[in-house]
Amino acid sequence: MVILIHCYGLITNIGNRLESLDGYLIKFINHGPMFVNVFIMISGFLCALTFLSTTTQSPTITGIISRLFQRYIRFTLSLLAAIGVRIVYELVGSGPQWYQYVDKMHESCHQFWWFNLLYMQNNQAISQLVDKDLTVFNMCQGETWSLAVDMQLFIISPLLILLLTYNDIR
Repeated sequence: MVILIHCYGLITNIGNRLESLDGYLIKFINHGPMFVNVFIMISGFLCALTFLSTTTQSPTITGIISRLFQRYIRFTLSLLAAIGVRIVYELVGSGPQWYQYVDKMHESCHQFWWFNLLYMQNNQAISQLVDKDLTVFNMCQGETWSLAVDMQLFIISPLLILLLTYNDIR
């Protein structure tokens, strides 16, 4: 669903979107953020379930750090591949509106690819500290904001789960 929404936004222009507002597909796509919320809720539920099922005794700091490191590596390898594709992306296309979209993202991918590896690309305030012209709209791989949200929630989840299950652990 997330891929469908991003593809729809890239391949259609504003005029075509306004003409097709009556269709069922456009209503489905316009409510896309609701689907992202469901994805984040399911991700949090599965995170809590696996955390509680793998820690039979009191969880250790090394176990929590190990789980965070494994997830970071799993997400980051895919993200690095996507950033690499985005950097070479400029060479494979052309057209009247091609550089209107590609130039800003291409430039920011060359300068701020490392910012995505910190999974902070969804935070406007932090991106303004890195560069005042950097926004979520011209950021490298801006469509990966949901990965950043998922990673940030995964990082704080052990603390929240431990607080919620504190009475059961004692």
